[in-house]
Amino acid sequence: MFNTNINLYAVMLLLSLIGNAIALYLIFKHNKQLNTKEFLVLLVFGNIGAIVFGKLYTIVADYRNFDFENINFLSTGLSFMGGIIGAIFFLILFCLIYKKSMKNILTKCFIPFPLIYGISKIGCFFHGCCNGIKYNGPLSVAYRYNALHSPDVHYFPIQLIEAIVFLFLFIYFYNEEMIGKYDTKSFGVLAMLFGIFKFLLDFLRESHFGKIISFNQLACILLIAVGLVTYIKEKKRYL
Repeated sequence: MFNTNINLYAVMLLLSLIGNAIALYLIFKHNKQLNTKEFLVLLVFGNIGAIVFGKLYTIVADYRNFDFENINFLSTGLSFMGGIIGAIFFLILFCLIYKKSMKNILTKCFIPFPLIYGISKIGCFFHGCCNGIKYNGPLSVAYRYNALHSPDVHYFPIQLIEAIVFLFLFIYFYNEEMIGKYDTKSFGVLAMLFGIFKFLLDFLRESHFGKIISFNQLACILLIAVGLVTYIKEKKRYL
């Protein structure tokens, strides 16, 4: 997006990981559920799962266009939906090893997911990837410094819309946690909202053109289902 020698995408990705670490630290410090060693191990497990599965998800989702003969796992892009799956899998592994409550750990660790996604989408905007549909109206953007895009073609700024939506989502549920109102039912609502917003906004991506339902949207449906089942199950407990 901008002509600079600094890799702004990498910078924003790093900031998203730092933001996640700070948010989780404050959350678990507030709840006093983990000691320092356990917290650091949890961060390592979560990041490993997110990175590995995020890259694997990218390969699977785009297998028809992927160059398997010259595959470079390190340079393969990261999919956030794949990252969620990987993070959850490794956090479950963490809970089994350290004998922690899966419900408590997973629901708390999900709170910063919108923060990570929102910051990373700003990186996508700078880089010109994950772009929106072709659009010449107000707030349209052109990626003049990205060789993959024509400098004369304008796009809908979907990355910035996603960043705003998901950062507000994080702020709301993080505040709910800090004032003691966030519980398993709240996690269900957060998971549903995350999946619904991601599902709907995916229609405004250029990569969605020609598709009825994208691979990402299928993952969103699964996330919505998990959130809905969790919400209903928790609500019945208090009836």
